[in-house]
Amino acid sequence: MRPLISRMAGFALIGAVMLLCIIAFVIVPAPAQTKVQVRIDEIIAVPNSTETQALGISDTGVIVGTYVDSSRSKAHGFKLANEKFTTVDDPNGSGLQTVCWDINSKGVIVGSYLTASNLDQAFVYRDGLFTDIGPAGSDGSQAFAINNNGDIVGQYNDSTGNGHGFLWNGAVYTTLDVPGGTSTFATGINDNGKIVLEYYEPGGDRVSSIYNGSTYKPIIVRDSINTLAFHINNHADVAAYWTDTNGHEHAALHYAGIYYSFGGRKGAIAATGINNHRQIVGSLTSGESLNGFRATY
Repeated sequence: MRPLISRMAGFALIGAVMLLCIIAFVIVPAPAQTKVQVRIDEIIAVPNSTETQALGISDTGVIVGTYVDSSRSKAHGFKLANEKFTTVDDPNGSGLQTVCWDINSKGVIVGSYLTASNLDQAFVYRDGLFTDIGPAGSDGSQAFAINNNGDIVGQYNDSTGNGHGFLWNGAVYTTLDVPGGTSTFATGINDNGKIVLEYYEPGGDRVSSIYNGSTYKPIIVRDSINTLAFHINNHADVAAYWTDTNGHEHAALHYAGIYYSFGGRKGAIAATGINNHRQIVGSLTSGESLNGFRATY
């Protein structure tokens, strides 16, 4: 099974990192400000799984993500609350893959499952019930983030196969396409309505930006080949991932205008989720193992 994050962002985690340590940062040059440190507090591995990826974290500290079971052929969504793992699989799916991408403070989960036609289908999971979502006529969709107001963002394909971001406020879908870009993905939204958009430039590079409803602020780590930004909190801190010109993979935190890059040249680590209490979740490798992590900054 190909890496689950790569279904959206096109990357696979490789290498090794030291676990349960304080990460030393390489700071991309920017105006002098108070620096932050990130401490990995917890390694997350679903029991009897072969791979675990932590993708989102709520303000109450509940973590969601996906794991591959011992058969190595099926992936399941999960929720981790009060040190207890619960499998979250959409019953409408083929049984091959469910991904839980985000959860808000009210416990509402968004994600996607794989249909019998091998298409991604976005869902929202609320009060024990799964509901398919996505613009009418879409040919595949994924829901990547939900804020505490219940607004959901994600991506859908039109009938020609072109990808577009979307915003759903519970009643109306709004298409989100970055001008001049292609295959837009809406990957994060905070309670203030700021949205993270990832897209392809005409030359093929993947970049990201923060959209406030009228303007786009680029999120590009200097000297990176691709910068893939994910969830955003109410302070406009962003969890991200980037690849340098040598092909090395790094996680990044965009905080107070500075990009804090971590992961090291020998390891691979991706930051995907972030909440309003300075907690980050993501995925990292140790040897041949792929596990999730929870960190603070």
